Amino acid sequence: MLMFYQYYQLILKMNIQYIVRHSTKLSLFFTNEALLPTVTGGYESADKTILARERELTNLLENTDCSKLFNRKTWLNTDITYDKTRILRDYLTGELGIPEITMQKFCSEITEEFIKVKPDSWIVEFYSSITKTKPFIELVQATKKGGFT
Repeated sequence: MLMFYQYYQLILKMNIQYIVRHSTKLSLFFTNEALLPTVTGGYESADKTILARERELTNLLENTDCSKLFNRKTWLNTDITYDKTRILRDYLTGELGIPEITMQKFCSEITEEFIKVKPDSWIVEFYSSITKTKPFIELVQATKKGGFT
């Protein structure tokens, strides 16, 4: 009898977790409510946000750059990371489909037109950022394969 009660409690707990998880997903993704924290201190909906794998990306790319390159309006708060908040990060990227951009992905997406409109100070910051985040050779190879077309 005790085993049945424990089994019943487990099923009840699983159902509650399922309900909470999917209710949250519905609230964050299917409604356009601004509930997710952004890098600017505001809030935005899941379909308009993007996650930066490296913090330097949020300093390097403005919201207009995010729109041009990734069709998203703004960066999520940089405290959401693989190392610090893995469960939340996995939920946002896996369940809600929020893209996570790495420096390598950014390097493969940029074009000559994108670079041409940037000031020299931005180019210096860009090269400084890529040498900090990944081996420079890997990023140059990614750029040659996909970027600057």
